[in-house]
Amino acid sequence: MNKVLPYLERVFLATLLVAFVLQLTGSELPILMSLSIAGLGVTFFLSAYRPLNIEPTEDEQMGFNELLGLSIVPKVLWISTAVATIGILLFSLQLGNDGYLRMLYIGGSTIIIASVIMLILKAMGTKYLNATFPVYFRALPTLLVIAYILIG
Repeated sequence: MNKVLPYLERVFLATLLVAFVLQLTGSELPILMSLSIAGLGVTFFLSAYRPLNIEPTEDEQMGFNELLGLSIVPKVLWISTAVATIGILLFSLQLGNDGYLRMLYIGGSTIIIASVIMLILKAMGTKYLNATFPVYFRALPTLLVIAYILIG
């Protein structure tokens, strides 16, 4: 499954791009956009369980900072990005209630808190934090969409 997730994410992103282009041209397919956002949310959630590709040396000790920075916080970021993505899906469906706001607040605040923790760990000199960088390619744009929804 770990080998398939990056390809699924690309397919869902391409589908979302096609849905946005169709919406801009006036011939929108809301089911296409909904399926692609839901697929991205599921992909983000499943990505929390992918192992990182880190090869520490044999004589190197991994402490609590490495555990926090390489395992716990990235999993929290993946899951909060998934929660926020499903909140964006519920916002786009316009179901008539404000249930999506809770998901956006929880996902967005968790992304911010986890990012601050990672910055603190980076300032403390925790090793191998560059391996967790791909989650930020997903979390920070999601955070921008959340800000756009909540402000606008």
